[in-house]
Amino acid sequence: MYPYLVMPTIRAAQQTDNEASKLDIYNAANPGRGYIKFQVTSGGIPVEGAKITVSGNICGNSYITRVLTTDADGKTEDESFPAPDKTMSEAPGGTRPYSVYDAEVSKEGYITTDFSNIPVFDGTVSIQAVNLTPDIGGRNRTVPVEIREDGYQNL
Repeated sequence: MYPYLVMPTIRAAQQTDNEASKLDIYNAANPGRGYIKFQVTSGGIPVEGAKITVSGNICGNSYITRVLTTDADGKTEDESFPAPDKTMSEAPGGTRPYSVYDAEVSKEGYITTDFSNIPVFDGTVSIQAVNLTPDIGGRNRTVPVEIREDGYQNL
């Protein structure tokens, strides 16, 4: 999932005009706000302090959009992300009515798990369940999990 560029929430002075232009285009195409909430467990037991790095693809580049940490219940707050306006899902057409994000979930003593293409709809909370596997002495590994929402089917 690396290397990443950090996606600022506001236009920073050190940002190049090209990066700012890409962010402006992305934000214009995604004027709505959707939410992701993570629930991290291991064998049904909440995992406190898991680090979740959420990234999005903006004009062909991956950007870290948020770094979250789970609480004592293994949950994060509902975190807001840009998404296409919900009216795009109310009419037929060729445009995907949601945005997608990737996430990497890690915690010392557990195998890192990657999630791809987490769908985020305007005005909706997407709950992403994560089951971390304890690392019992093997080399540090990453377990990829593909969420098959990238093949939008227009009904």
